[in-house]
Amino acid sequence: MDATPDRIDAYACERITSQLKRIVGLQADVLEDRDPEPLHQLRVSLRRLRCVLLQFEPFLVLPSGATPRRVGRMCAKLGLVRDLDVLQELVGSSFAEMLGPQASEELTPLRKALSRERRRAAEEMKQSLRSTAYLKVIARLQHWLREPNTTPAASMPMQAWIDELIMPWLPPLWLHPSWTLDPLEHPQELHSLRGRIRRCRYMIENLEPICSAPLSAHLQRFKTLQDILGELHDLNVFVSLVEDERINLSARQTKTVLQLSKQRQEMLAAQWRLQSRRMLRSSQRKVLIRRLTTPR
Repeated sequence: MDATPDRIDAYACERITSQLKRIVGLQADVLEDRDPEPLHQLRVSLRRLRCVLLQFEPFLVLPSGATPRRVGRMCAKLGLVRDLDVLQELVGSSFAEMLGPQASEELTPLRKALSRERRRAAEEMKQSLRSTAYLKVIARLQHWLREPNTTPAASMPMQAWIDELIMPWLPPLWLHPSWTLDPLEHPQELHSLRGRIRRCRYMIENLEPICSAPLSAHLQRFKTLQDILGELHDLNVFVSLVEDERINLSARQTKTVLQLSKQRQEMLAAQWRLQSRRMLRSSQRKVLIRRLTTPR
């Protein structure tokens, strides 16, 4: 196994290279579109790439047009198709289970409607992935990696800068005003918080190889909260599609799926209240900071 780079520039470049390789490697499978998983993995890699660029931005002189913001926009263009993939899975598993084997046949028109919407969105997604703008960002980062342009501080050891690489991000997360809001009444605010949770999780994972203590339990808490808010967001998207009549259902079918959505949302909201209180405990925060800022 290769040793972890000691210098900031080498450490950052290794992580950028890793995500770029995954992004390039997934492109063909996403365009072929036979399975939803490559698209999911592409979005994850784009988000991870954005987080690496954002976290190490003070040490990097990135090429024009290849900024964290631009990578974020690239990822956003894949969002609708992924949302519809998740909704199809939700209808085929959670809703079908809640209705039972016989009653779940009522969901057939919904499955067909989601499939039609997904095919339309997929064509737009493929155009984005083939676009000059998308390919140019990837090419510029690949070219930059051949001779990385960095600041003088990037030659310093990673161990000396752990605090600066994570502490700007954790306090704003914990002090985010949306932690105390009801997720059913403030979905947009909680969706924004989810983005902060995911970002901090990825940034912690970026530093995990040089931390002295295991972080898996802490990272799992971040992921649990992210998953809860993620499913709540997916349900909100679904409810909006149904209520705006973008999905063609009968009055009876609409009533059924909205009731199922509400039941699932209430269950997830209860999970959120419990897990979020645990995350914000002073003891949990102090242990995480200590483990992050104590080098190997």
